[in-house]
Amino acid sequence: MSLPPPPYIPLALLKKMPVVHRWDDWDPYSLLGTQDEETQTRLRRVSDRAQIAYAIACAEWVVYRFQDLCDDTRPYGFLEASWASEMSSEFVTPPQLVADEWRGPIRGPIDLALVTIINTFYTTEDGAGHVDAAFAERIPLHVLTDHTPFLRWRERILVRLEDLSRRELNSSIGRPVPREAMDPDLPISEETLNEKVARFLSHLDEKSNPFLRKVKQT
Repeated sequence: MSLPPPPYIPLALLKKMPVVHRWDDWDPYSLLGTQDEETQTRLRRVSDRAQIAYAIACAEWVVYRFQDLCDDTRPYGFLEASWASEMSSEFVTPPQLVADEWRGPIRGPIDLALVTIINTFYTTEDGAGHVDAAFAERIPLHVLTDHTPFLRWRERILVRLEDLSRRELNSSIGRPVPREAMDPDLPISEETLNEKVARFLSHLDEKSNPFLRKVKQT
């Protein structure tokens, strides 16, 4: 496992939640519903990198929700590589997992959450990252039997992103968003943002994480 659990995810509570959600490997989207209009509107106001960070953080809720039910470590490597690519243009967007290996009510939602990260990376290029980023929250809301902790986090983190990463007309990509910024209980300043990004990137190990790939120099 490449990453420690985010402190804002209540692991003990999530582990107690029964797996009762319905799942359809061939058409999961019909079960998840459409994007929340308010979330989509608020994400439209933040930078591309903030939209990507939100999608990654939503995926972390899904991955860690199933931490004791899926012993495959690849999602953690994928998450780490996603954060690296969001924070630095030196790293490429991680490749999709093999879909046939990720079926069923536990592995299926994990895979879809990771695919949604990829989709958000790509749609930010067309100025539509807020659409996929808003969809990212549908997956944890579907697999969590108690929505309260996630919804509390969502409200606080959207406020933070609107404050820290408001979208600029002349530069939609915005500055890198460190993983720690998604913890609403952790104070963040201009100085600590840069420090946490630099620290994260300095600890990456490409040899231990096959999802970490740098852009090829031409």
